[in-house]
Formats: sequence, C-alpha cells, structure tokens
Amino acid sequence: AIGTGGFRGECAHYSLKAMEMQIEYAACYRRMFGHDLSPYPDATLAIPRMMFCHYFPESPQAKPVKLYINGWSDLWGHMLAYGYPLAPDNMKGAYLWAWNRQMGVLGPEDLTKLAAGKGFGAEGEAVWFFLSYPLETKPQHPSESMPLTWQAPDHGFYGFRNSWKGRGDFVLLIHARTHAPGGWNGPNTGTFRLFGLDQSWNDTYSGREICAWEENRVMLPEDPAFDAGLGRVTHVAAEPDGSGAVSIDMSDVYNPASGRAYSMYGNVREPNVFKDAKIRALRAFGVDYSGKSGAPCLFVLVDRIVGGKSRLWTWNLGDAAVVPKV
Repeated sequence: AIGTGGFRGECAHYSLKAMEMQIEYAACYRRMFGHDLSPYPDATLAIPRMMFCHYFPESPQAKPVKLYINGWSDLWGHMLAYGYPLAPDNMKGAYLWAWNRQMGVLGPEDLTKLAAGKGFGAEGEAVWFFLSYPLETKPQHPSESMPLTWQAPDHGFYGFRNSWKGRGDFVLLIHARTHAPGGWNGPNTGTFRLFGLDQSWNDTYSGREICAWEENRVMLPEDPAFDAGLGRVTHVAAEPDGSGAVSIDMSDVYNPASGRAYSMYGNVREPNVFKDAKIRALRAFGVDYSGKSGAPCLFVLVDRIVGGKSRLWTWNLGDAAVVPKV
C-alpha cells in the first residue's frame, strides 16, 4: 500500500487515486479510535512527501510546480483536507503554508473569496475542508521545518534538495522501484528527475503507458530486457545540506526472468528465475550542494554494466515543469 515514507508504487494518476481513500480512511480511523491505523510512517507522510516533490516559487501569486516521478504528485484539495490531521505536528505549519499556496490564499481571512467565487469544489469536499482546515495554526515556511532529504525505502523513492527558498532551489528525485507494484505501473526502475535554475532538466513520463525508452537510463537495444525488473538499493547517504548519494543494483532489469520473479506480499525475490543472468548493472547517483565544486549543484550519474552488447544512454528533455511567469 502506501510504503514507509509516504510513497506508493503505482504510476500516472493512479499514484494518487490509490492513496486518496487510504489517507481518508486513516484520518477517520484515528479520529474514531484515538490511534493510527498503521504503526509506520506511511499515510502520515504521504502529503508531506508530495510537498517535497514540488517547487514553490518565491512569489505568493505563483502556483506550486509539481515534479513528477513515477506518477503524479499533485496536491489535490480533498487529499490535503484528508491528510492534515495525520501530518506530523512539526510539519503542520509548513503543510498549511503549502495548502494556502495551492489555494491561492494567505489565510482564513481569504477563504471567503473562494466561497464567494467558485466555492470549494476545486479544494475537495466542503465538509472535510470545514473539519480539517485549521484556524489556530500559523503557516510556517517549509525552510523552518521540512527536511532537505527524503527516504521512502519500501518502494525506493529518494529525494535531495538544497533549500526551500524558491529561486535557487535544486531538487533531485530518484525512483529505484524496489517493490513489485500491485497496480498500474511500467518499466521505470532507476529513473530520476532533476530540477534547478527554475526549470526541469529532464523529463520522466507521467502518463499511463510508461515506455522504458522515456525513462532516462541505459538501454541495451540488442539484448532482451525484463520490464518488470526491480532495483535493489545497495547504498544511501544523506547529508544535512541536502547532498547525498544512492546506488542501485539494476541487474534484474537487463536479465529476462523464467517465471514469477517477486512475490506480491513480502516482496520476496525468487533468485532461481535469474539463474542464467549474464548481465550485471549498477547505477549510482550523487549530488553535492556544498558549493565546493564552484557551482551550487554538482550532479553525478554513473552506470556500470558488465555483459550485453551495444548501449544507448537516454536523457529525455522537454517538460511542462517550468516556473510560470507572474
């Protein structure tokens, strides 16, 4: 379901559709029984994790810019209403700040503008909004409470950003795809997203029909591939300034399986189906925000592949995630 760290495996809009009822149920469960449905930080971190996948321009009139990675990360109004009671207390001020930015208001005094206009339709069910929107909490800028790195290891999501200031923000998102998804998905193991200098530097496909050629990784066009192959994270490092590194064993992606490779529950890998594997692949990411390189962001990507024939390294450009002019 929603794994530790608030990341779900489905792609396209299903990544949100698969979470919205779970978050709603988790909020109802807590209110009814006085404790969380799950003992793990999963549904409680789903919306804050999606906030992490956004760029917030400095201008309060500018809408947040969503950065897709393995599906949508839109801050849907009704999901914001469901998730606020669940959010960790230390993040609620930043959550409210992002919620207000998404609605285009500064605080409760501006809500009458929404009600007098098109209403709360775009912000979700009115009853949930009434129950969840806080009147006593003060919005807090994300830089005061939100982390600069994020880890959701169950499904293999990792994020690194240098700041929450707006202009000057760099954001790296990585999807290792470490768990067999139970719903709509595609061959995007090891894909990534890099944003900085007010624009996206590559694109990951956010639609229903994921194609491996559109996922910014090494293709072996003369060798058979295994679209359902998962990654295995072998190393993670995260620094206080947002810098970090992730290494992923991607051998399964390049070696066809002779049967069911992973169990749906427990995520158990069946090694015997890969007994004839002839290709070994490792992908390693590194990002340094220290400034020691002479630039605010140093990004490094290394692919080491042993075996196979020709290689074609893909980097897909073009994306709508460019900061709008206000």
